[in-house]
Amino acid sequence: MALHHFGRRTALAAALAFTSLAFSGASLAQDAADWPTKPIKVTVPYTPGGSTDIVSRTVFEAVSKRLGQPVVIANKPGANSTIGVAQTARAPADGYNFVSMLAAYTVNMSLYKKLPYKASDFVAVSHVADLPMFLFSSNKLPVKNARELAEYGKTNPLNYASSGTGASAHMIGARWAQENGLNAQHVPYNGSAPILADLMSGQVDMLFDPALVPMPHAKNGKIKVLAVASKQRWPGEPDIPTMEESGFP
Repeated sequence: MALHHFGRRTALAAALAFTSLAFSGASLAQDAADWPTKPIKVTVPYTPGGSTDIVSRTVFEAVSKRLGQPVVIANKPGANSTIGVAQTARAPADGYNFVSMLAAYTVNMSLYKKLPYKASDFVAVSHVADLPMFLFSSNKLPVKNARELAEYGKTNPLNYASSGTGASAHMIGARWAQENGLNAQHVPYNGSAPILADLMSGQVDMLFDPALVPMPHAKNGKIKVLAVASKQRWPGEPDIPTMEESGFP
């Protein structure tokens, strides 16, 4: 998952294994020497406590100290990030309104015939973070690795959670289920954080998500972590095999 920041005519944005920052579209050139002279607003189009929220708050705490201006984080989840992104598109194009975007920003352009914003409403500011997706499962499933989960899912119905229809976790889960002939149903949420209670209780079976939120629960034995969907093992979790090592391209 990647996170990007975009500004509204100058917005903040985030994506699958990467996060971006963008701002709403007005030109900063005319005021660049004095910017910023007032608080900056950053919209996170997901629920509090999820990966995008954690990364955004961590980054902008440092940004606030460096710029000497307060940064206000506002969570506006819903519709696979569309609600928060649209709100930023409607904000003044003065270089003070940013939105954190994930891959959902790009995917939504293919999912929906009409969106309440257009790409030209934003200016990309920064690529913030790259976070690989890990495969987590409920402890109630009789599996110990990704291969066993795939075999189990061929003869038993499964469901998989995501932070919303069209989210990276949805796309990866759907593709993995389709390629391996799994009987799997998608269960969308407004963000990653609300999924955890249901994953720990066994209401949902599996989840593809960055490590930030679910991993502490896996280390505490409340859920299982089976694999990481990256080319190499993640340096921070070297004992977790890749999907390729588990037998999946």
